[in-house]
Amino acid sequence: MEKPLLGESSGGRDIRFRRRDQPTSNFPRRSDAITHGSPFQKAAALVDLAEDGIGIPEEILDQENFESVAKFYFIFIQFDIIWTLNYFAMIVLNFLEKPLWCQNNSGHSCNDREFFYLGELPYLTAAESFVFEGITLIILVAHIFFPISYEGFRIYWKNPLTWSKVICLCILVIDLVAYAIYASPVNFNFLPFRIAPYIRVVLFILYIRL
Repeated sequence: MEKPLLGESSGGRDIRFRRRDQPTSNFPRRSDAITHGSPFQKAAALVDLAEDGIGIPEEILDQENFESVAKFYFIFIQFDIIWTLNYFAMIVLNFLEKPLWCQNNSGHSCNDREFFYLGELPYLTAAESFVFEGITLIILVAHIFFPISYEGFRIYWKNPLTWSKVICLCILVIDLVAYAIYASPVNFNFLPFRIAPYIRVVLFILYIRL
């Protein structure tokens, strides 16, 4: 009897495959098996991915350049912890940035917690807030547009969820630019509110629903 395609000790991670032209061939990663293995090895790795709840978009499997684009997909999912932490950081920013309505209140300071009932979390300074928001925005851009590298423009843009995330990203950029102009010495001293805190929540919901 032939050895199973997936080793019993793999636990879904360390995959051992048997090729027909070789007695034994081991792939330490599923990405290697999918991009460089035989059809049987690819099938076993894809089944292993499905069992773990991780999947490659179905349309990619039909592409002629599947082996070359699959490696970008695995690079993308290797940064899952970065993407997740960034979305949590965006939510945390909602609690750390000084509210615009509070900044415009000349009668009381935002540090007057008894008047505003704003909790006990310390507020970031304007410079710290810009840096924090800028970093999260850069990572967000990478997360939203990275799938183009393995999906291609046609598959990428036909997904309604993609359009939703791109639209939210554009709103965030416009909101940040408007706030930067408002905070600068330029004669622009009217900004009724910032929509960014609400868009961050929407993006977080779109992310966790995947």
